[in-house]
Amino acid sequence: MASLHFSKRMMATDIKTLSIPPSQYAKKGNRSIEAAIVKILYFDYLRTNKINGAFLAMDLENCFDRMAHLVSSLCTQRLGVPPQITQCMIRTLCQMKHFIRTAYGDSKWSYIGAKNKPLQGAVQGNGAASPIFVAISCTILAYLERQVVGISAYSAITLTLFTLVAILYVDDSDILIAAVEKDETAYSVSKRAQKAATAYQNGVHQTGGAVRPEKCRWYSISFRWIAGEWKYDNNPNNKKVYIQNSDGNDKEIERLKVNEGWKGLGILAAPDGKWKDHVTYLIEEKIKPWNASIRTSYLHRHDVYRSAFTSIFKSIDYTLPATSMTTSQCKLINTQLHKKFLPRIGVDVHLPLPYRYAPKCLQGLGSMNIEIKQFTEKTQDILTTCRNIVTNRQNDSINDRKYASSHRSKSAVVFT
Repeated sequence: MASLHFSKRMMATDIKTLSIPPSQYAKKGNRSIEAAIVKILYFDYLRTNKINGAFLAMDLENCFDRMAHLVSSLCTQRLGVPPQITQCMIRTLCQMKHFIRTAYGDSKWSYIGAKNKPLQGAVQGNGAASPIFVAISCTILAYLERQVVGISAYSAITLTLFTLVAILYVDDSDILIAAVEKDETAYSVSKRAQKAATAYQNGVHQTGGAVRPEKCRWYSISFRWIAGEWKYDNNPNNKKVYIQNSDGNDKEIERLKVNEGWKGLGILAAPDGKWKDHVTYLIEEKIKPWNASIRTSYLHRHDVYRSAFTSIFKSIDYTLPATSMTTSQCKLINTQLHKKFLPRIGVDVHLPLPYRYAPKCLQGLGSMNIEIKQFTEKTQDILTTCRNIVTNRQNDSINDRKYASSHRSKSAVVFT
C-alpha cells in the first residue's frame, strides 16, 4: 500500500501536474547526475562572468527518521494523497512494535511509542519514506525561495530569465547564491549565504529534521585582478557561516578553498573547474579497490570481463556527463583502469589501443575509452535537452490552440 499510494500514484500525479519543482531531481524522468550538472554549470557561470558567489552543501541528520507525522500528513495531502491514506500510514507507524535483529537472532523484547510521545519518522525500508520526504522538501524549497535570493541568469537565445536557489536530490541539498550586481562584494554575498543557511535550518527544523553541521561545507567564490589578469581570491573575507545542530548549538561550517573538491552525488567538483581531486577519487576509491579484488579472485576470464562492464565501467560512466577532464587525465584513468583488467582476461597490456577500444563487431575488446565516452555522454545530454525543449514547446502550442478553439466555440454559442 505504501509504494502504491505514495511512490506510484502520488509521484506520478505530481509529475504530470508539475507539483514537484524542477529543483527536486528525485523523481521519475530525472537522474541524480543532472543535479550535479546544474552545480557544475553554476560554477562555470560564475567563472565566465567573474561574479562573486557562495555555495553551501547541506546535509541532514537521519532525514527519514526525523520526519514529523503532522507535517508528513499535510505535505502529502498537499500533493494529492487522500487523508484516509495518510491517517492509515501514520497510525500504523505509531502503533508499530520494534524488535532488534542480530546475528544471534531476534530480540524477545520490543519497544513502542507512548500515546503522549509517539515515535516519529517513516522507518527505513518503508516504500513511502522517500516520497514523503520529497513532499516535505518541496515545502522547504518553497519557503527557501521566499526568504533567499539565489542566482538569476538569462538564457543565451530566448533571453528567458532563469532563477534558482537550491538543487535537491532527496536530502542532498545545495544552495546556490550569486551576486545580484556586478559590484556586490564577496562579504555581502557571504552575509546572504548566512541568511540562506539560517532559513534552510529553520525550514528543516519546522518539519522535525535537523542539519548536521559537521557534514556541511561551503565555498566563498570571488575574483581579483592583477595586471589585467583574473585569479580566484582564496581569502576574500573572514566571514563565517554558522548553523545549529540537533542540540540547538551554533556550529561553524567548514569553508573550502575554490581548488578543493567536495563530493556530492558521486562527483568531486571544485569551483575552479579543475578535476584533479575527482581523478584521484576515481583511481584511489574506485579503480584500485576493483583491481585488487579481481587480482586475488578466482573468477574466470569471461567473468572478469563481464564484471568490468557491469561494475567499474558503470561507476565511472555515471560521472562522465558532468566532468570535463583533460586528455592527460583521461589517459591516466585509462591506464589505471586496464592495468589489471587486461592481464586477468588474458590480453597483453601492450595491445594496440585501436584493438582495445574497437567494438566487438570489429574484432576489438569494446573497452571503455574515458575521453571518448565523456564526449559522447555530453553530446547525448545536449541533444536530449534540446529535444525535450522542442517537445515541451510543441505541447504548449497545441494546448494554447485547444484553449483558443474552445474559447471561440463557447463565445459563439453565447452570442447565438
